[in-house]
Amino acid sequence: MTQQPKYQDIRDMPATERSELRNGERVQIYLGSRLVFSDAPKEALAIVSQYARAYFDQYPTVEEICLSEILCSRDAIIHIMDYISHICYTQEPYTLPGVSNPLDTIMIYRSARALGMDRYLVGMYHGLRERVESKDHWVLYHDLAAILRGPTVDPLYRDCVRVLGTYRQNGTIPDPECFERFAENFPEFLNAMNELGCNAQNCHSHRHSLSKDPGRNTPAPCKASGSADTLKHARDRNAKGKKEHAVKKEVLQVWNSANGVKAVSAEKFELIKKAMKRG
Repeated sequence: MTQQPKYQDIRDMPATERSELRNGERVQIYLGSRLVFSDAPKEALAIVSQYARAYFDQYPTVEEICLSEILCSRDAIIHIMDYISHICYTQEPYTLPGVSNPLDTIMIYRSARALGMDRYLVGMYHGLRERVESKDHWVLYHDLAAILRGPTVDPLYRDCVRVLGTYRQNGTIPDPECFERFAENFPEFLNAMNELGCNAQNCHSHRHSLSKDPGRNTPAPCKASGSADTLKHARDRNAKGKKEHAVKKEVLQVWNSANGVKAVSAEKFELIKKAMKRG
Protein backbone atom coordinates (compact mmCIF):
# COMPACT_ATOMS: atom_id res chain seq x y z
CA MET A 1 0.00 0.00 0.00
CA THR A 2 1.95 2.96 -1.31
CA GLN A 3 -0.87 5.53 -1.49
CA GLN A 4 -3.50 6.84 0.88
CA PRO A 5 -6.82 4.97 0.91
CA LYS A 6 -9.65 6.57 -1.04
CA TYR A 7 -11.69 6.87 2.15
CA GLN A 8 -10.48 8.14 5.54
CA ASP A 9 -13.49 6.66 7.37
CA ILE A 10 -14.79 3.19 6.53
CA ARG A 11 -18.29 4.28 7.50
CA ASP A 12 -18.30 6.69 4.54
CA MET A 13 -17.85 3.85 2.06
CA PRO A 14 -20.85 2.50 0.11
CA ALA A 15 -21.84 -1.01 1.17
CA THR A 16 -20.73 -2.49 -2.18
CA GLU A 17 -17.21 -1.08 -1.80
CA ARG A 18 -16.97 -2.18 1.81
CA SER A 19 -17.97 -5.70 0.85
CA GLU A 20 -15.09 -5.83 -1.63
CA LEU A 21 -12.59 -5.28 1.20
CA ARG A 22 -13.18 -8.83 2.47
CA ASN A 23 -11.79 -10.22 -0.78
CA GLY A 24 -8.50 -8.36 -0.57
CA GLU A 25 -5.18 -9.08 1.12
CA ARG A 26 -5.12 -10.43 4.66
CA VAL A 27 -2.65 -9.83 7.48
CA GLN A 28 -1.86 -11.54 10.76
CA ILE A 29 -1.96 -9.55 14.00
CA TYR A 30 0.66 -10.25 16.66
CA LEU A 31 0.70 -9.01 20.22
CA GLY A 32 4.36 -9.16 21.08
CA SER A 33 5.35 -12.62 19.85
CA ARG A 34 1.84 -14.09 20.15
CA LEU A 35 -0.45 -14.49 17.16
CA VAL A 36 -3.87 -13.16 18.20
CA PHE A 37 -5.69 -12.75 14.86
CA SER A 38 -4.79 -14.56 11.66
CA ASP A 39 -7.15 -13.19 9.02
CA ALA A 40 -7.59 -9.41 9.22
CA PRO A 41 -8.58 -7.58 5.99
CA LYS A 42 -5.53 -5.46 5.23
CA GLU A 43 -7.14 -2.58 3.35
CA ALA A 44 -9.99 -2.26 5.85
CA LEU A 45 -7.49 -2.22 8.70
CA ALA A 46 -5.51 0.52 6.93
CA ILE A 47 -8.64 2.67 6.58
CA VAL A 48 -9.73 2.23 10.21
CA SER A 49 -6.30 2.39 11.89
CA GLN A 50 -3.91 5.30 11.38
CA TYR A 51 -1.12 3.22 12.89
CA ALA A 52 -1.70 0.34 10.46
CA ARG A 53 -1.96 2.75 7.51
CA ALA A 54 1.42 4.30 8.30
CA TYR A 55 2.96 0.86 8.86
CA PHE A 56 1.66 -0.52 5.56
CA ASP A 57 2.81 2.59 3.71
CA GLN A 58 6.32 1.97 5.01
CA TYR A 59 6.20 -1.80 4.43
CA PRO A 60 3.76 -2.34 1.52
CA THR A 61 4.30 -6.10 1.15
CA VAL A 62 4.15 -6.99 4.84
CA GLU A 63 1.78 -9.80 5.81
CA GLU A 64 1.75 -9.22 9.55
CA ILE A 65 1.67 -6.38 12.05
CA CYS A 66 2.97 -6.44 15.61
CA LEU A 67 1.35 -4.46 18.41
CA SER A 68 2.60 -3.51 21.88
CA GLU A 69 1.68 -5.81 24.76
CA ILE A 70 1.92 -2.78 27.05
CA LEU A 71 -0.70 -0.72 25.22
CA CYS A 72 -2.99 -3.49 23.93
CA SER A 73 -4.67 -6.61 25.27
CA ARG A 74 -5.40 -9.86 23.46
CA ASP A 75 -9.18 -9.89 23.97
CA ALA A 76 -9.45 -6.23 23.02
CA ILE A 77 -7.53 -6.75 19.76
CA ILE A 78 -9.73 -9.73 18.87
CA HIS A 79 -12.82 -7.59 19.55
CA ILE A 80 -11.47 -4.78 17.35
CA MET A 81 -10.50 -7.10 14.48
CA ASP A 82 -13.90 -8.79 14.64
CA TYR A 83 -15.45 -5.32 14.35
CA ILE A 84 -13.29 -4.42 11.33
CA SER A 85 -14.10 -7.73 9.63
CA HIS A 86 -17.83 -7.48 10.36
CA ILE A 87 -18.17 -3.89 9.17
CA CYS A 88 -17.13 -5.11 5.71
CA TYR A 89 -20.27 -7.29 5.62
CA THR A 90 -22.95 -5.17 7.25
CA GLN A 91 -25.26 -2.92 5.27
CA GLU A 92 -25.29 -0.20 7.93
CA PRO A 93 -21.82 0.74 9.25
CA TYR A 94 -21.52 1.46 12.96
CA THR A 95 -18.98 2.75 15.44
CA LEU A 96 -16.75 0.52 17.56
CA PRO A 97 -18.91 -0.88 20.39
CA GLY A 98 -17.89 -1.54 23.96
CA VAL A 99 -18.96 -4.54 26.03
CA SER A 100 -20.96 -5.00 29.22
CA ASN A 101 -17.87 -5.23 31.44
CA PRO A 102 -16.40 -1.73 32.08
CA LEU A 103 -12.86 -3.06 32.53
CA ASP A 104 -12.98 -4.87 29.18
CA THR A 105 -14.37 -1.72 27.54
CA ILE A 106 -11.46 0.30 28.95
CA MET A 107 -9.01 -2.21 27.45
CA ILE A 108 -10.79 -1.99 24.09
CA TYR A 109 -10.59 1.81 24.30
CA ARG A 110 -6.88 1.73 25.14
CA SER A 111 -6.06 -0.76 22.39
CA ALA A 112 -8.06 1.18 19.79
CA ARG A 113 -6.32 4.38 20.84
CA ALA A 114 -2.97 2.64 20.31
CA LEU A 115 -4.12 1.75 16.80
CA GLY A 116 -5.08 5.36 16.06
CA MET A 117 -8.83 4.70 15.84
CA ASP A 118 -9.99 7.86 17.63
CA ARG A 119 -12.74 8.69 15.13
CA TYR A 120 -14.45 5.39 15.98
CA LEU A 121 -14.21 5.91 19.76
CA VAL A 122 -16.31 9.00 20.37
CA GLY A 123 -19.30 7.15 21.84
CA MET A 124 -17.13 4.80 23.89
CA TYR A 125 -15.05 7.66 25.28
CA HIS A 126 -18.09 9.66 26.35
CA GLY A 127 -19.56 6.59 28.04
CA LEU A 128 -16.35 5.98 29.99
CA ARG A 129 -16.02 9.65 30.88
CA GLU A 130 -19.58 9.69 32.23
CA ARG A 131 -18.67 6.69 34.36
CA VAL A 132 -15.66 8.53 35.79
CA GLU A 133 -17.72 11.67 36.42
CA SER A 134 -20.77 9.88 37.84
CA LYS A 135 -21.70 10.80 41.40
CA ASP A 136 -24.10 7.86 41.68
CA HIS A 137 -21.37 5.26 41.97
CA TRP A 138 -17.64 5.33 42.67
CA VAL A 139 -15.40 4.13 39.82
CA LEU A 140 -13.87 0.79 40.83
CA TYR A 141 -10.16 0.82 41.56
CA HIS A 142 -9.32 -1.96 39.08
CA ASP A 143 -11.13 0.02 36.36
CA LEU A 144 -9.31 3.19 37.37
CA ALA A 145 -5.97 1.36 37.42
CA ALA A 146 -6.52 0.21 33.82
CA ILE A 147 -6.99 3.84 32.75
CA LEU A 148 -3.98 5.07 34.72
CA ARG A 149 -1.70 2.46 33.13
CA GLY A 150 -2.34 4.14 29.80
CA PRO A 151 -0.62 7.24 28.41
CA THR A 152 -0.81 10.32 30.62
CA VAL A 153 -1.83 12.44 27.61
CA ASP A 154 -4.94 10.32 27.02
CA PRO A 155 -8.18 12.33 27.40
CA LEU A 156 -9.67 9.72 29.74
CA TYR A 157 -6.55 9.85 31.92
CA ARG A 158 -6.84 13.63 32.11
CA ASP A 159 -10.51 13.29 33.00
CA CYS A 160 -9.53 11.09 35.96
CA VAL A 161 -7.01 13.70 37.10
CA ARG A 162 -9.56 16.49 36.76
CA VAL A 163 -12.49 14.73 38.43
CA LEU A 164 -10.70 12.81 41.17
CA GLY A 165 -8.24 15.63 41.81
CA THR A 166 -11.16 17.98 42.40
CA TYR A 167 -12.90 15.48 44.70
CA ARG A 168 -9.64 15.03 46.57
CA GLN A 169 -9.11 18.76 46.94
CA ASN A 170 -12.69 19.24 48.15
CA GLY A 171 -12.43 16.33 50.59
CA THR A 172 -15.33 14.43 49.01
CA ILE A 173 -13.52 11.19 48.10
CA PRO A 174 -14.95 8.16 49.92
CA ASP A 175 -12.37 6.52 52.22
CA PRO A 176 -9.57 9.01 51.44
CA GLU A 177 -6.90 6.91 53.16
CA CYS A 178 -7.65 3.98 50.84
CA PHE A 179 -7.58 6.32 47.84
CA GLU A 180 -4.20 7.75 48.84
CA ARG A 181 -2.75 4.24 49.17
CA PHE A 182 -4.08 3.44 45.72
CA ALA A 183 -2.77 6.69 44.19
CA GLU A 184 0.72 6.06 45.57
CA ASN A 185 1.00 3.20 43.05
CA PHE A 186 0.68 5.77 40.25
CA PRO A 187 3.16 8.59 41.00
CA GLU A 188 2.42 10.53 37.80
CA PHE A 189 -1.29 10.50 38.59
CA LEU A 190 -0.62 11.62 42.15
CA ASN A 191 1.67 14.42 40.95
CA ALA A 192 -0.91 15.54 38.38
CA MET A 193 -3.59 15.77 41.09
CA ASN A 194 -1.21 17.74 43.31
CA GLU A 195 -0.46 20.11 40.42
CA LEU A 196 -4.19 20.51 39.84
CA GLY A 197 -4.60 21.63 43.44
CA CYS A 198 -1.64 24.02 43.21
CA ASN A 199 -2.85 25.51 39.94
CA ALA A 200 -6.32 26.04 41.40
CA GLN A 201 -4.83 27.83 44.42
CA ASN A 202 -2.54 29.94 42.24
CA CYS A 203 -5.38 30.77 39.90
CA HIS A 204 -7.55 31.86 42.83
CA SER A 205 -4.71 33.94 44.23
CA HIS A 206 -4.05 35.46 40.81
CA ARG A 207 -7.68 36.51 40.40
CA HIS A 208 -7.70 37.95 43.89
CA SER A 209 -4.56 40.04 43.26
CA LEU A 210 -5.96 41.37 40.00
CA SER A 211 -9.13 42.45 41.75
CA LYS A 212 -6.99 44.78 43.84
CA ASP A 213 -5.33 46.37 40.82
CA PRO A 214 -7.50 49.25 39.51
CA GLY A 215 -5.25 49.56 36.46
CA ARG A 216 -6.35 46.22 34.99
CA ASN A 217 -9.74 44.55 35.13
CA THR A 218 -11.27 46.31 38.09
CA PRO A 219 -12.69 49.82 37.63
CA ALA A 220 -11.68 52.61 39.95
CA PRO A 221 -14.05 52.83 42.93
CA CYS A 222 -17.02 55.14 42.46
CA LYS A 223 -18.18 57.58 45.05
CA ALA A 224 -21.63 57.07 46.49
CA SER A 225 -22.66 60.47 45.19
CA GLY A 226 -21.60 59.62 41.63
CA SER A 227 -24.02 59.95 38.75
CA ALA A 228 -25.84 57.05 37.10
CA ASP A 229 -23.61 57.46 34.03
CA THR A 230 -20.49 57.07 36.16
CA LEU A 231 -21.83 53.89 37.74
CA LYS A 232 -22.83 52.50 34.36
CA HIS A 233 -19.37 53.28 32.99
CA ALA A 234 -17.80 51.43 35.91
CA ARG A 235 -20.00 48.39 35.33
CA ASP A 236 -19.18 48.40 31.62
CA ARG A 237 -15.44 48.53 32.36
CA ASN A 238 -15.79 45.69 34.83
CA ALA A 239 -17.73 43.54 32.33
CA LYS A 240 -15.19 44.27 29.60
CA GLY A 241 -12.31 43.32 31.89
CA LYS A 242 -13.96 40.03 32.83
CA LYS A 243 -14.62 39.24 29.17
CA GLU A 244 -10.99 39.93 28.20
CA HIS A 245 -9.81 37.74 31.08
CA ALA A 246 -12.11 34.90 29.93
CA VAL A 247 -10.85 35.18 26.33
CA LYS A 248 -7.21 35.05 27.47
CA LYS A 249 -7.98 32.01 29.59
CA GLU A 250 -9.73 30.25 26.69
CA VAL A 251 -6.83 30.99 24.31
CA LEU A 252 -4.40 29.57 26.84
CA GLN A 253 -6.47 26.40 27.29
CA VAL A 254 -6.70 25.84 23.53
CA TRP A 255 -2.96 26.35 23.06
CA ASN A 256 -2.18 23.96 25.93
CA SER A 257 -4.52 21.31 24.53
CA ALA A 258 -3.05 21.55 21.03
CA ASN A 259 0.53 21.32 22.25
CA GLY A 260 0.18 18.81 25.05
CA VAL A 261 1.11 21.34 27.74
CA LYS A 262 -0.53 20.94 31.13
CA ALA A 263 -0.01 24.52 32.29
CA VAL A 264 2.14 27.53 31.54
CA SER A 265 3.02 30.57 33.59
CA ALA A 266 1.63 34.02 32.88
CA GLU A 267 5.09 35.07 31.71
CA LYS A 268 5.30 32.24 29.21
CA PHE A 269 1.79 33.00 27.97
CA GLU A 270 2.91 36.52 27.11
CA LEU A 271 5.87 35.10 25.16
CA ILE A 272 3.48 32.79 23.31
CA LYS A 273 1.26 35.71 22.34
CA LYS A 274 4.24 37.69 21.10
CA ALA A 275 5.44 34.73 19.04
CA MET A 276 1.96 34.33 17.54
CA LYS A 277 1.91 38.02 16.55
CA ARG A 278 5.34 37.69 14.92
CA GLY A 279 4.12 34.67 12.96
